[in-house]
Amino acid sequence: MTEHRPLSLTLAHLNDSHSHFDASRIPLTLPGLGTVFAECGGYARLCSAVDRAKSEARDEQRHLLLVHAGDCFQGSLYFAHFKGTMNAVLNNQLDLDAMALGNHEFDLGNPPLAEFLDHIQFPMLSANLDLSQEDQAKENPMRGKPGLLDYDDDAGHGRFLVRHFDGEPVALFGLSPDNMPELACADPDTHFLDCLTVARATVAAIRQRGINKIILLSHLGYDRDLMMAEQLQGVAAIIGGHTHTLQGHFDNLGLGGRDHYGVVIAGTVVVQAGCNALFLGRLKLDLNADGSLSRVDGGNLLLLGQNLSRDSGGQQALTAPEEEQAWSYLEGQDNLWQVTPDPTVHRLIEEHYRPEIREFERQKVAVASRDLRHIRIPDDKGGSDVAPLLAEAMRWQARQMGLETDFGLHNAGGTRASIAQGKVSAGWIAGTLAPFAIGVERYRLSGRELTDTLESAINNATNNGVVGTGTGSYPYAAGLRYHYQADAPMGERIRDLQVDRDGRWQPVQPEAIYYGVSTGYTAAGKEGYYPLARLPEPPQELGLTIAEAVIAHWQHLGTLD
Repeated sequence: MTEHRPLSLTLAHLNDSHSHFDASRIPLTLPGLGTVFAECGGYARLCSAVDRAKSEARDEQRHLLLVHAGDCFQGSLYFAHFKGTMNAVLNNQLDLDAMALGNHEFDLGNPPLAEFLDHIQFPMLSANLDLSQEDQAKENPMRGKPGLLDYDDDAGHGRFLVRHFDGEPVALFGLSPDNMPELACADPDTHFLDCLTVARATVAAIRQRGINKIILLSHLGYDRDLMMAEQLQGVAAIIGGHTHTLQGHFDNLGLGGRDHYGVVIAGTVVVQAGCNALFLGRLKLDLNADGSLSRVDGGNLLLLGQNLSRDSGGQQALTAPEEEQAWSYLEGQDNLWQVTPDPTVHRLIEEHYRPEIREFERQKVAVASRDLRHIRIPDDKGGSDVAPLLAEAMRWQARQMGLETDFGLHNAGGTRASIAQGKVSAGWIAGTLAPFAIGVERYRLSGRELTDTLESAINNATNNGVVGTGTGSYPYAAGLRYHYQADAPMGERIRDLQVDRDGRWQPVQPEAIYYGVSTGYTAAGKEGYYPLARLPEPPQELGLTIAEAVIAHWQHLGTLD
């Protein structure tokens, strides 16, 4: 029988970093000063904070694990331009012990994630990711990659990581959302099993190995983590992500926060550390010999830089008395660290990545001859001027590739800004207008399926007879026109649907076959586009993102009107 010992363990943790490698300038509310913008976070500063956490753990004779609770993909122009390659390099710089697999890691399907797994130097944990049916004829299948600890179909539980501290084993496993098909664009042969069932089986397998100190890295979201703590026995801590929840009281900085740090439920402590590489959590656990909690301490820390300003651009400096007052207050707060960026990581970003991004930001693509308004649901001034341009760009791109394509279809929420008259740059398109680096996909459907898709999306956006998921599902099209009769019975609300073929408008026939293009998010049937999820044939990936399609088309056009 294994003889266990107590253990003092610090878990340094972050989540939902979303490619925020540069510092962010965020608004703080300070007594007597009002709103002051402070430069915070970023990976260079995060690396320095991790070094400090390790040093303090050594001084306190505590062991330390550094973990990331998922969603490192998406979120910035860096990801839009470099995809996952920069994420692999920068997260390797953190020297992570483990990372959970988040939903946004699948936004571009499996290939970018598979490449990411080939280059990271830390394990990726997702005990409920089932790759047993994955097509091994793929160019780069994920099943069997040594750095991926997924579901073991033969054993009936998730794989887990074991770390030893002075001979005492600690096991870590991860969970990804089991509703992944609703959230992202994993390949059809990639499945996610019920989280609680897999978690219970995995904990049982860990305990059968004689390990009683267990950590769960969860990307399920804060409320589900609290439920998991109630339902799952034998786990000391759940390190969470997905909902960007900032635990702790940050009212002293005007940042709010939810609950106190380290909520304990049924003997399991639950933590989460905000988002966007702004915070580092430090969970200090004293574990009894039997793996139960003896003591819980720690907190989330805002990673604060040196620069304060009155404006978000950092151009309007504080007066000298204001600066002195601000720092006098900030230096007295215990929920922040003032951190100098790590020079090696700062230099890596500045020399290897920033020059290309600066050029991308300056690159002129087109000129808007007038202001172009974006609105999600049409009002008395009409619908969006912008979203149809994105739909047309996808259709144009597919046709440039020699693919028969009748229409482009784009959800209103996938367009994030209006366009001001004047120059439009590539950086603005990829970073502001279409910031989600999601691929373009082509699909085959009948006229009836197209009609059902349009009605379902509008019903969802307007809550007409259904409880919708938000106005972002409202459809904008290139190559289609129709009327929506809101008071007609369900299934009969789309009237006079026509398609533009060879410059002529033709009625859409229910049994005829048509080809459309959308982002992978829409093509997967998300948020009201449910009929597209039920098509008999999977969509065809075109190998480029919507931002790349828009940039190519608008360069071709030169002028937007």
